[in-house]
Amino acid sequence: MPPFSEPGKPDLALVTTDLTTPAAAVLERYASRWAIEVAFHDAKNTTGVGEARNRTREAVERTVPFGLYTQSLVIIWYHLAGHHAHLVRDRRDRAPWYTTKKYPSYLDMIVKLRRVLIAAQYDES
Repeated sequence: MPPFSEPGKPDLALVTTDLTTPAAAVLERYASRWAIEVAFHDAKNTTGVGEARNRTREAVERTVPFGLYTQSLVIIWYHLAGHHAHLVRDRRDRAPWYTTKKYPSYLDMIVKLRRVLIAAQYDES
């Protein structure tokens, strides 16, 4: 059994050109980048960063940073105003795959923001 294998979990294969770093350090680097890679994935697939069809150099240089800035605003808004413990409980009751989930995903955050914005359009007060 490889030294980093866990029973019931698939093996992980990492490739590196750094032959002097111990395997444990390579794994630590990989693990430390995971949150960054998830943020980039969410930016591309949920926020749409990189999908703009720009023609000028200035627009190209501004589009991705603006998308990442927008993503940051959604996360900050959710932390300050959008997250409520009862919403997590309700979501877990409606979605059995949510029972072990500890943290909301970026998609959860943006869905909540969209619902709040839509509700504000129809608020009669």
